Amino acid sequence: MSVKNLAISLLTLTVFQVCERSFAAIPNPASQQNLSCKSGPITKQFGGSEWLVYDCSDGRTVVVASAPGSSAGPFYFTLSPEMGKVRSRGEGKGNKAVTDAAAKELQAMSPADLQQLFDEVIRRTSSQNNSN
Repeated sequence: MSVKNLAISLLTLTVFQVCERSFAAIPNPASQQNLSCKSGPITKQFGGSEWLVYDCSDGRTVVVASAPGSSAGPFYFTLSPEMGKVRSRGEGKGNKAVTDAAAKELQAMSPADLQQLFDEVIRRTSSQNNSN
């Protein structure tokens, strides 16, 4: 394994660990259960860069994490419907211009757009698992 591939693997592992720790204990107001955001990822473009998208156990929330090697990373967003809008929260130390471009696109999503993204993660992850 080359040094570059090892670095990418370590970054990917770090992003997954951060997401898992950060989102495993987020309370779900509707059910007061903890979210699990492990289903996925699928790769999507937001703001001109690649992001990994995971769906969460509440059936409404997604996590969008910077892809390995992206100048956006390390960074992640959580998106959830709230009072007829999509609430977006982001955290990380990636390139601000890159994360701001993604944030702008993500914040423009409607609740219906978010549900479509959630459903796409399920559909594409399921089809990947069925082909293995």
